[in-house]
Amino acid sequence: MNAKIVALGGDGIGPEVMEEGLRVLSAVGEVAGLEFDVRNFKCGWQYFQDHTRLWEEGTFEACKEWADAILFGAVGWPGARPKTWGTYDGSVILDLRYGLELYANIRPVRLLPGVPIMLNKKQVEAWAPDDVDLVIVRENLEDLYFGAISTPYPTDMTDVQVDERTTSRKGSTRIIRFAFEEAIRRAGKAGRRKGHSSSVTCVDKSNAFPGCALFRDVFEKVAKEFKRMPTMKYYVDAFQLALLQDPARFDVVVTPNFIGDIVTDLAALLQGGLGMAPSANIGDKKALFEPVHGSAPDITGKGIANPTGMILSVGMMLGWLGQRSGDKRFTKASELVNSAVAEHYASPGPKTPDLGGKATTNEVAGAIIKLITH
Repeated sequence: MNAKIVALGGDGIGPEVMEEGLRVLSAVGEVAGLEFDVRNFKCGWQYFQDHTRLWEEGTFEACKEWADAILFGAVGWPGARPKTWGTYDGSVILDLRYGLELYANIRPVRLLPGVPIMLNKKQVEAWAPDDVDLVIVRENLEDLYFGAISTPYPTDMTDVQVDERTTSRKGSTRIIRFAFEEAIRRAGKAGRRKGHSSSVTCVDKSNAFPGCALFRDVFEKVAKEFKRMPTMKYYVDAFQLALLQDPARFDVVVTPNFIGDIVTDLAALLQGGLGMAPSANIGDKKALFEPVHGSAPDITGKGIANPTGMILSVGMMLGWLGQRSGDKRFTKASELVNSAVAEHYASPGPKTPDLGGKATTNEVAGAIIKLITH
């Protein structure tokens, strides 16, 4: 079976990690008996500087009409901004999320053996791998970002800016139900870590914002449909403290969009940093997979970006393709990628500088590919 993949490298280190992710995809495809038809498109702020548009002609159409799944690198570049924020000219990633209705942002947070947790360039030993194994499910189409893409504001409005926040019962119900279903999937997953129990935790600021109060109300109503699933509720400020004190207490966490954007980056600290963090943007028909580290202009071109977030995003994509198609070869390929990454970090293999090593992007990806193919 062939799978059609659109690859959007984007800005900064995005194309660098994309190259390694596609190497991994090709290697695991050979092992699992899969073929991938990959189309690369240029996009992002660097592309905008030269072409006054954010992506190549036909990019969105290929994502919507042709692709089975989308791999995304990173966007963002100093000094490159359009004159207004607005639909289909303001942000590649927001346009794809809204245009393809990718309503669920999924961020697995798992600490692998051998991965140091770096804080102020010092290793922290407060958490062990068995303590960190959760998933944050973030609503992806509402909240503050909806205002950013739907209402153009002039960038010279420096004295006052208005940020609109939208929360709907429909959108909240959809993402919260997705979170409960994810908890059920995790409960039945083979290889689940010993001692981790299933639960769904709602994180919001319902004591201060009406939109969050609506989100909390929906959570309580949906929870009644899943009576056997334990639940917890936190305000976001208390949650961030609890997450760092005892991450093992959490399984699936569901949040509104803006709150999720913040807490997921904090959670990435628990898995060794943003370079280790994969993610998925999932809708009913399409899905996009991306590392969460951003474009990192300060290390662009140096060949030292950590490719692990991208490689694990490839693993997530393969797993999703397996669920969608029922083809167990995709599931096998996903497991091969994930186990190779785990084996690599449990060994003294090469590590990039963000994890205290001296290896290049290519060397780390190459070591993981050897584990997949041998």
